Amino acid sequence: MRVLGIDTSSADGSVAVVERTQGGAITVLAEFRARVSNAHGESLLPWIDDVLRAAGCTLKDIDRLAVGIGPGSFTGTRIGVATAKGLALGAGMPLVGIDAFRALAAEAPAAGPVVVAIDARKGEVYVALVDGAEVGPPAHLSPLHAFAHVASALAGRSFVAVGDGVGLVAELAGVPQPFLESPRAVTVARLALEVSGDQLVDLEPLYVRPPDITVSASALKTITISST
Repeated sequence: MRVLGIDTSSADGSVAVVERTQGGAITVLAEFRARVSNAHGESLLPWIDDVLRAAGCTLKDIDRLAVGIGPGSFTGTRIGVATAKGLALGAGMPLVGIDAFRALAAEAPAAGPVVVAIDARKGEVYVALVDGAEVGPPAHLSPLHAFAHVASALAGRSFVAVGDGVGLVAELAGVPQPFLESPRAVTVARLALEVSGDQLVDLEPLYVRPPDITVSASALKTITISST
């Protein structure tokens, strides 16, 4: 099975193709990652073309699409999810969404609970505890209150911390952590290999807090779609 992974939930956008053989081995066929400043709108499709070419395949050779759903950049996440949905719909292939908490925790070097803290800007962090296959309820909180959200579930156990918000939370400052700041498409793709089904119809970005820009119900009534 080949999976095309996409993650644009942070400024470090990435695209990757991974393959699992019949023996269960997982190989990274191609990966590209770069920091961008335009919310990925102009970069993503060329990256996908380049990575598919480097992997020696086309979209027709991909069995499943996987996309990072955030939380993170509202605009970047929307672009990634919308692009993945369009590709999946056009190619008739299943789509799986992987949240940033799970993607970051999956790269932690040791077994055990992982506190994921992501910089949410505006003086807040997104925080959740990932314990094995379980992702605890996420929250967006001030750094002062972030650790309290996961402390009771940790129950005094040792843990590692990941994400670009770790340095903002005082209780996490001295915790061993592997300096993973943003999700990688290769990890999104690997995790999607373990997910069954197709999420195309219902998949939405994971914002955790309301987006900065919303459309009112009255405004929606004025939107029409031309059939010509």
